[in-house]
Amino acid sequence: MLNLENCRLGDVSAIGTLGHLEIPGIRNSQIEELPSEIGNLSRLKLLDMKGCNSLNRIAAGVLSGLSRLEELYMGGFKNWGCTTTMEGNFEITNKNPSLAELIPHADQLFEKEQNGILPCSLKDLTICRCEDLEYLLEATSDCTPPNTLHLLESLSLEDLPRLIGICKSTDSVEVEGGGITASTTVAHKLFSSNTILWVPNLESLKVRHSRSLEAVFDLEGLKVKENRKPILAVLSYLHLQNLSGMSHVWKNIPPGFQGFQNLRFINIVKCHSLRNLLPASIAKLLVQLQDVHIQDCNLMTNIIQKEHEVGEERIVDIIVFPKISHFTLHHLENLVSFSSEAHSFKWSSIGHIKLFRCSKLKTVEEISTIHSVVIYCIINREIQV
Repeated sequence: MLNLENCRLGDVSAIGTLGHLEIPGIRNSQIEELPSEIGNLSRLKLLDMKGCNSLNRIAAGVLSGLSRLEELYMGGFKNWGCTTTMEGNFEITNKNPSLAELIPHADQLFEKEQNGILPCSLKDLTICRCEDLEYLLEATSDCTPPNTLHLLESLSLEDLPRLIGICKSTDSVEVEGGGITASTTVAHKLFSSNTILWVPNLESLKVRHSRSLEAVFDLEGLKVKENRKPILAVLSYLHLQNLSGMSHVWKNIPPGFQGFQNLRFINIVKCHSLRNLLPASIAKLLVQLQDVHIQDCNLMTNIIQKEHEVGEERIVDIIVFPKISHFTLHHLENLVSFSSEAHSFKWSSIGHIKLFRCSKLKTVEEISTIHSVVIYCIINREIQV
């Protein structure tokens, strides 16, 4: 590691000669340019440029050349996009890399490769404060993207008010009676039935302050196949905050779907368009769920949403969260019950249920088989246990 944090460096091109360098510490340094020589650091694993407020140019191709880069931090970069400088009597315009280049080899993302997988070791991706960003990547409808994000473990998206998806593409959706149709409707969903398959190693997902998203996991068109590995099988932490347009976390879940079985923590805050948290089919899969916190969701009426069709016979289902220990509901003024349908809950490991300002919630009698549970009720009238 080379520690040059908080230094007035100016030109850092000499660092490019340190071929074995893995972590250059240049945080809070007054560098003006990330030169092309940095692309020679073939062993670089972490590049932290937070606080480099003087940075105004990144040389073309320098980021995509860092094939072993696992972590990239760029908070405080105020001059993203095109910059214009004077050289002699001429104006020179330098265009900084697009977001796609922040992912190694993303400039080749949809070119055909013989092995089908591009070399990408990105494990942690954090993107914040990009006001005009709508998609992380772009694709065309006639190609299948490789597993560019197949090693990604943590994804954090914050202050992206126009974000509407992982990838801009025309989704192919199977239709009744056979065949495939191309959907040209812009769907404001973070993960589609295609892109959700790109991140099999994702463990943590955080999305905050992105008002344009309407759904996080919309699986319309997903074909359930025999012997397919469960989807997002290692995702353990889900945090969603201040997503004012989000009406669904999970949407269009196909019959027989398997996935999310290792999800342990769910934290939902200030998602004012959300009426329900979980469809029953997803709730049954969450056998490792330990902690749920839901706060300040103005329209939420139930935790579990109904899925049956009109005229379909209603059957009392038992939803078992065998490892749930904490369940907190805070300031949900329109919450009336845990489930909109006839569901019975068995939470054998529950230790605390906390209810704060859930004035319309009248009963928690749906929860059975509770051992030594402590229920805190604050400003809740006539709660029945």
